[in-house]
Amino acid sequence: MNSIRKRQSILHLGLALSFALLGCTIAPIQNEFGRQNHSRTTDGEHVVIHRGQPGPMVNRLAKIADVPARMIPFGHKPTRHEISAETEQKITDYLKKNGLNDVYVCVNEYDPAGEWQRLKANRRINPVWRYSIGVLSLAGYTLFPEPVICANQYNAFTNTLSVNLDEPIEILYAAASAKDISAQSLPGTYAAITSLPGISAIPRIRATNDVTVFAREEGDWDTEVAVYRHLYPRIGMEGSTLAVLVSPIWWEIPLIGLGGSAAGHLAGRYVESQRKLELAAANDQSDRDTNVTRREQQAEPEDSESSIRKVTADRNAIRLSSGP
Repeated sequence: MNSIRKRQSILHLGLALSFALLGCTIAPIQNEFGRQNHSRTTDGEHVVIHRGQPGPMVNRLAKIADVPARMIPFGHKPTRHEISAETEQKITDYLKKNGLNDVYVCVNEYDPAGEWQRLKANRRINPVWRYSIGVLSLAGYTLFPEPVICANQYNAFTNTLSVNLDEPIEILYAAASAKDISAQSLPGTYAAITSLPGISAIPRIRATNDVTVFAREEGDWDTEVAVYRHLYPRIGMEGSTLAVLVSPIWWEIPLIGLGGSAAGHLAGRYVESQRKLELAAANDQSDRDTNVTRREQQAEPEDSESSIRKVTADRNAIRLSSGP
């Protein structure tokens, strides 16, 4: 009985943490979107997107990794490795508007030697972090090629945004993570600390809110919906990680994670429904304002014509009263 109560308490703790973090996300968003960081970029710079050639071995591994996706009806298609012009433009717009022109953006690239050079050249990160966690991240990059695992992510230690699948919401989230880390006075320390379980939900919330603001300012409803349906569940799952750490039974871990993800899914659907009502009300008000303006514009000629008739009648009356 005690073990059952303990497991229930752990599950409740995970769900409580998930809802608490989701509450921080649902709260009124105040974000400095578009604020340029002039210490990192100069006028006239533009975003450069590098297209890689992973090589025959990596390409074969990518095809093998795509086999399950071909068999799953709703899995991603191999053609989605090719980044569309629309997605590329969206990435470019986001990076330029946030002054992130110095981020190395690569598409379907596997270049461990280049990553090593970028790791050494990234002076904004303290050498302690570069040659510890940064080297570990480079080892993971080398052993698990991102074009094979279809990863869209940002590496703070090499200042690299890797794009390997045409998923705009995932790429924007990774770009928002780059913005969040670059805004810190100690980016290496921030990246290291926020990689810990539980604490990792903080940058996820910040990046999610930033993408939400970007979508709203751009009037991109599809991207905004993707935030609620894809990023919110991740925040919920992230919130349950602390409860996972105290769970003594391994099979409870996925259950707690699923509970957190479900909480995020419900929260995202709720925010989406509220936004639909808000946008519908705004559209109705805009239609009413347009109709009022149209009626006023239609009434103006009538008023002018009646004024002209009145002036003409007054002149005729004066002429008749004065006589021949």
